Order: sequence, then structure tokens, then C-alpha cells
Amino acid sequence: MMADVLITKDRAQRWHSKLVCALRGAGLDCAVRSGEHDDDRAPLPQGLHVLLWLDQTLHGAGEHALDRIRLDFDAGPPRFSDVSIDLTGGVGSVRTARHLVPLFDGAVGEAALWSALLDGRAPRLDLFDAANSQVIPIGLPATEAPHQLMFAADQVIARLIQGIVRVVRHEIDGTRALKTPPWEPSLVSRRPMSALANILTQKTKRVLKRRFRREPQWSVAWRSRVANGPLPDDGSLDLSGWTVLPDDGQRYYADPFIFAHSGRRFIFVEEYPYATGRGLISVAEIGADGRALTVPQPVLDAPFHLSYPQVFAHGGDVYMLPEAAASSRLTLYRAERFPDRWVAVRDLLSEPVHDATLLETPDGCWLFATTDGEGGSSWDALNLYHAPGLMGPWRAHDMNPVLIDAGSARPAGAMFRASGNLWRPVQDCRAGYGAGLGFARIDQLDELGFGQTVVRTVRPPPNSGFCGVQAVDVFGPRPGGG
Repeated sequence: MMADVLITKDRAQRWHSKLVCALRGAGLDCAVRSGEHDDDRAPLPQGLHVLLWLDQTLHGAGEHALDRIRLDFDAGPPRFSDVSIDLTGGVGSVRTARHLVPLFDGAVGEAALWSALLDGRAPRLDLFDAANSQVIPIGLPATEAPHQLMFAADQVIARLIQGIVRVVRHEIDGTRALKTPPWEPSLVSRRPMSALANILTQKTKRVLKRRFRREPQWSVAWRSRVANGPLPDDGSLDLSGWTVLPDDGQRYYADPFIFAHSGRRFIFVEEYPYATGRGLISVAEIGADGRALTVPQPVLDAPFHLSYPQVFAHGGDVYMLPEAAASSRLTLYRAERFPDRWVAVRDLLSEPVHDATLLETPDGCWLFATTDGEGGSSWDALNLYHAPGLMGPWRAHDMNPVLIDAGSARPAGAMFRASGNLWRPVQDCRAGYGAGLGFARIDQLDELGFGQTVVRTVRPPPNSGFCGVQAVDVFGPRPGGG
């Protein structure tokens, strides 16, 4: 496939070059052409430039996606291309069968991106095919530190690059019909100085929290399964009847996974000691009366952060698959002596993945995980990996990332079956990491693609003192008998 990337001369940005490299790396014959630009388009407000200068002063300049760079353009006469990608900030002359223009919240141009970021959120990403009046959805990215504007923009643009490459490679012949016309590109913030004040307030609060060590603290709690099954009602989570795993104030516990062994029930957790700032895996036993019989004891430690300890049975052995993204690999462990002695078996993946969750099916094994590759957030891009068996070989899905959505990409616990369907707990990070918990019904899972429908979402009750619900484990039979 032949693709032209249209860029206004003297206005090339760093991410333009990265996109061209990504397209060529995907096997496309990609040329960089000079595109038209509407010089009458309103410039970004001066207040925004002041705000971005302040942002870089406080957090360091570094290299960012929207930096201006010099870029070499391809010379020679125009050629016929299958698709053109218009990065001029407008909609230039349509000369190809497919003419794709990035949209931020349905609007063309960088002003729409900054408008969303000044509101403390990420914009929805789409591509407008000007040649066919169609909108092709990309997804909703996450911004892990919305008060750091340049960093937030980098994370959004990283997902835009991935989305463009995915659309050009796989979806160019199967776009969805346009439902609503694109918005006019007039979304520049009208109150840049008030936005400056708001963001400065956020920066001040963050500095104060660091000074007084008021970092987020998670808690683990459990209860017996309620009568209506594992799926809670939409809305606020009912916190009555839950037993909280106590801590000593020097650590917190998170990422619970329950496992039954020899008639006893154990709960594996991430233990995060404040003194080290590095997670490890601990285990406590739950008694028949639903109370913890033991204080969580460390069972797996490493020179890097460990969390999300999915424990499961397979082939007569007990295995653990903890997150170890800081090690740039995903390592499988086997219980040499359950529950307190674990040995590494092999690396399933040689890349940093977050909250990798195993699913066994009749046609093999699947891994669901998010990645922060190419400068994106680890909250919003779901990757799939498939293997004929647990020990591999593991292969990345051809459509990765199969989902870009801050509201439902990151795993939040082991998958389970209920009401005849396969369910996937997901984190809703639209309002921050672990702000809500969703339950997604898996509608498609095969070599051709992935589809899910978020049916229910729960959040902490108002005025409860809790700021999020991060993970859940439903104790009972697992898909595939694990």
C-alpha cells in the first residue's frame, strides 16, 4: 500500500516524523509531501504559550511530540497513493481515494487537543475520511498526569500514531458510516488565564501531597458472594458486609487474588511498603468465618516492583503470573511449596506489560495486558497475546492494540463466567487511575479481532472517603478449569 503524509512546510512536528517511521515500519510505502494550510486559521492564544512555557520550566523541557523540527520532504512529481494522511491542521485538497484527517473530540486541529487538555482530560481520537465523509474511531486515550500538559499531550499523540497505523493497515476497507458531522475547529480555550490558575492550583496541591507523603493508599476487602451473583448493580458500590484486610500504616495492600488449596482459602496481594517504594507479593489465609487468620506474609520479592499476582492451577501445579513491567518481561512462577515458595519457570513475554491476565480456552491460552509503549499511558491500550498452551510460544495479536479506551482497556482481575457469558473486569481510568471498575462482556476473541461491551460500572459511594475501585476477584470456577 502507498501512503502520502501531508505536512505543512516549516511546521513539521516531532510526532509527524514518528508517524512516518511507524508507517514505514509497518511495511507501507510512505512519502512525505507538502500539504496546504489555512493561514487564516486562528492562532493558539498567547496565554496558552505562557502556560506551556511554565509547564516546561517546572517539569523540564526535554523532547515532546509537538516540538517543531526540520523534516525532509520527498521530491518528484505527484504519484497515485492509496491513502493520504493530512497533518496540516485543516482539510486540504482531496487527491486520493482515502484522505484521513485526525480529529480531537470531533474537531480538526491542534487547538481542539489543547482545549481538552486544559479541561484536565484527554480528547477522543478519530480519523475523518474527507474523501468519503466517514469517521473512523480510534479511541479514548488516558493522561496519567493531566496537570503536566506537555506530558499529557505526548501520551495522547502516542495513541494517535498507533491508531493511524492500525487504521491504515487493517481497517481502511471497513470504515464505519459517519454518524455526526465533524465539529468546527473552534475549540480554543476562551479563558487561558483561568485555566492557568486552575492548573497552578493542581500543581501546588500535588507538591504539598508529596511534602506530607500523602500518596494514594489502597485497601483490600472481601465478602461472601451476594444473591444476585458476581455482577454488582450499576452506580455506587455497596460497601456493607465487607471485611477489610488491616495494615499497620507502614504499607498498603492491593490487587487481590483468591485461591483455594487443600480446603483452605488464601488471598494473594501486592504489598507496598512505603519505606522501599517497591511492591512485593504477600499472602494471607481467610478462615471459614470470613476473617483473616494470618497477617499477610511476603512470598515473592524481586529487585523491581511486583504487583497483580494472578494465581491459578494448571496441569496439576499452581502458578503465579505477577506483573513485573519494571523488569521489561512477564515471568511465570510455579509453587515449589504452596503458598510461600515460588520458582521462576520461564518468561512468557519479553516486553513490559501491565496487569497481564491469563485466560485458558479450548483453542489455547490468551493474555490480556496493557502497554505504555511509544510514550503512551499504561491505562488505555489493550494488547492481546495468544499461544497453543501456557508455555507458549506466545504471539502478539496482529491488531494490537485491539482497544484504545481509558474507560475499559486495563485489566482489573481474573475473567469469569456468569449468565452464560465470559466477563472481564476492567479499570475505568477516565477520572484517574482505578477511579471506577467495569464489567465487560467479551463478544469476540479470535485471530480476527476483539470486541467487548461494558455492561456495568461501579464507583465508590459519594462521601465515603474512597477515591477509586481498582480491582476485583470473583472466587469460583475459572474459564478453562483453572
